[in-house]
Amino acid sequence: MSFLLFLFSSLLLDADSPRDTWLGNLGFDVRLFDQVPVSRVTELDSHDEETNRLMFKFTDADYEPFYSLLRAVSETPPGWLEEEAAKWQHTEKPISVTDLFNRPQETRGKPVLLHGTAKRVILTPVTDSETPSLFGIDHYYQVYLFTEQSRGNPIVVCVRSLPEGMPVGSASDFAQPITVAAVPYKLWIYETREGPHYAPVLVGRSLVWHPMPTSKRPPSEFALAFSYAAFFTLIFLWFACRLWSRRKKFGVRS
Repeated sequence: MSFLLFLFSSLLLDADSPRDTWLGNLGFDVRLFDQVPVSRVTELDSHDEETNRLMFKFTDADYEPFYSLLRAVSETPPGWLEEEAAKWQHTEKPISVTDLFNRPQETRGKPVLLHGTAKRVILTPVTDSETPSLFGIDHYYQVYLFTEQSRGNPIVVCVRSLPEGMPVGSASDFAQPITVAAVPYKLWIYETREGPHYAPVLVGRSLVWHPMPTSKRPPSEFALAFSYAAFFTLIFLWFACRLWSRRKKFGVRS
């Protein structure tokens, strides 16, 4: 029923909104992408400083496109985005992880399905007062995803929600296997201690968490105390039996 309602609502979109793309059918005005041009990192020298800033940094120009895209995909029914991404992978031009890094213009706005390990999951609150009223968004999560094809480079996926029970964190040993469907937005250059890094930024609804089997819980203090008591009791009985056996062998009587 929710899927039918979603399709019906998409038919009631404003007639002036472009619908000639997959995202247009979700209610996203694809003309907003014109505010934020995209390019490959290898083409940095081909653009002026302001163009590079718009392409690879997050600026005021990203405000409406980013939150509009986040709202559009978050309003899709659960599982729908994953199905669409899976269908896209069976087309003549499936999107690879390498394409996210090297072909940002061609992949932008098209659904992709990714599998890998989330090594950082960060709750990002929206601190201004306008965004919740305009887009209905007061927080989202930044997921730093590493896949076999990304060669140690992260893919940053912004999602509205997480599966129940999924932890958040950014510790060095944090690692959660996930599957996520998302829409490529732009390449982002960010600063780290090692220098500038770049990562594709994608926008999604939620993700699928594959919890690793939990290890056995350590014994409680009571269980440890009981184990020690039983051990020393057995030792005492063993010595007592040996002493009784020796006394009997040599005819010693009390």
